[in-house]
Amino acid sequence: MGIVDEQMPLCLYDLISIAAQLIGYLVVVAFVNWYLIFPALVLIILILQIRWIYIKTARDLKRFENMARSPIYNHMTTTLSGLATIRAFGTQNMFMNQYYRYQNDHTSTYFMCFNSSRALGIVMDYLCLLYILCVTLFLMLFPEGVPGGSAGLALTMALGVTGMTQWGVRQSAEVENQMTSVERIVEYSRL
Repeated sequence: MGIVDEQMPLCLYDLISIAAQLIGYLVVVAFVNWYLIFPALVLIILILQIRWIYIKTARDLKRFENMARSPIYNHMTTTLSGLATIRAFGTQNMFMNQYYRYQNDHTSTYFMCFNSSRALGIVMDYLCLLYILCVTLFLMLFPEGVPGGSAGLALTMALGVTGMTQWGVRQSAEVENQMTSVERIVEYSRL
């Protein structure tokens, strides 16, 4: 319930605000020259495809991470409840080694989750860099009818797309992952 009550509203707010800002940035760039809508559409299509791939991957990795976390909790619980017996038979090293194995398994899956998020960031930055390159090249190759101030505004707005895109995709993936909590609550309420 904590995810639905506390984390999800903040993620949804971030997602809506980022989407509004991104639309605003792209509209301002399109006002400078309407031909710049085409690179923006290509950018949006590519981002949606990469988001789809990332969400599938992140969901599976998060599931693996959760599965690797529960043996740690089980091991800690059973170890603490049987601590007197473990010490009596001198099997502390065996239990410590088992804990290290569980911890290594969990850390490796957590590291994969973390790195997949960073890889998404790198791909998003490259896509936004290509968008900025398209806007810059267009403004340099076809300068007629575009005043210098408008060109500067278009480039500034195109640069603003970079950070917002990465955060927006992460937040949309987080909202989708948190929706599984809502689905569970609905299922439990029907019991």
